[in-house]
Amino acid sequence: MSTLWYSRAVRLPTIISKFARSVSLTREKNVILCSYLANGRVGLNWGDKLNPVLVSMISGKRVVNAHDFYNVFGMPIHVVIGSGLGHLTHSGSIVWGHGFARYDDRPRVRPRQICAVRGPLSRQKLLDSGLQCPDVVGDPALLFPRYFDEDVKRRYGIGLIPHFSHFGLSEFARLRERGAEVIDITGDLFDVVRAVKSCHMIASSSLHGLIIADAYGVPSKWLKVAGHPIEDGFKFHDYLKSVGRNDLRALTIDMKSSVQTIESSLEDYEIDLDLDRLYESCPFRSRTVVAGNVDGARYTVGTPQPTMARRHVEAGSVDA
Repeated sequence: MSTLWYSRAVRLPTIISKFARSVSLTREKNVILCSYLANGRVGLNWGDKLNPVLVSMISGKRVVNAHDFYNVFGMPIHVVIGSGLGHLTHSGSIVWGHGFARYDDRPRVRPRQICAVRGPLSRQKLLDSGLQCPDVVGDPALLFPRYFDEDVKRRYGIGLIPHFSHFGLSEFARLRERGAEVIDITGDLFDVVRAVKSCHMIASSSLHGLIIADAYGVPSKWLKVAGHPIEDGFKFHDYLKSVGRNDLRALTIDMKSSVQTIESSLEDYEIDLDLDRLYESCPFRSRTVVAGNVDGARYTVGTPQPTMARRHVEAGSVDA
């Protein structure tokens, strides 16, 4: 018992400080509360790191992580990029572009509002659970080129993007030795985009590796690594269906796989998603456009020029 009270006493200053920050937060007008992972290796993942940056770009507001505050006054918590719908516990959440991770995931709470989800499979799960969900799908990361895009020369034939848990595996090291470029998905947000754009083709065991490629017009292929599964494939199928892709089977690589095998695995597919509709469904979009700069990368904040993600990729062509 004494240990328990000691533990509480040690944490008390932190709790008081966190509560004080939470109270002061409600007085700020130019702030938006979001829930995203920011700790550990997962917090380094490209899609997770993009959350506060993209939300700030779209809203023009300062983004604070809901995990760093006590939401004592019931501020809306925005849930954007990620696969955590099956673990959502905030009934005050506003969902825009989030998705489920696994086929056996189910919603735990009824969110305050659902504006859009990552893909049609996530939407069907919500409908099957008796929740209302509009017919608007898409991963918000697909909107990133509207805010940040640079001309990059294509220097590499194929770029491999391992899931962060795959980075360092011998399979990728071997393929690097044979001429493939290996891109670290936990790297700087803007540098990862530049690296993807420098390749004629992307093959990725990371979902956001495929999403970045689709967003910036680089042909791509979903990879699996033998003996190192990433969940059950639901989030990949959910995303691929959201953009109309029919190449729903991954290529499994092992220590015998070659660069040529991966290059020849590229299939015909269509990219077809109304990004304007996804953008218009955003509950925190700003109607003012201003310039910004993060670590030397220029971007815009607010309402960008409308674009459509519509493209045909033919097998055998990495210049589509």
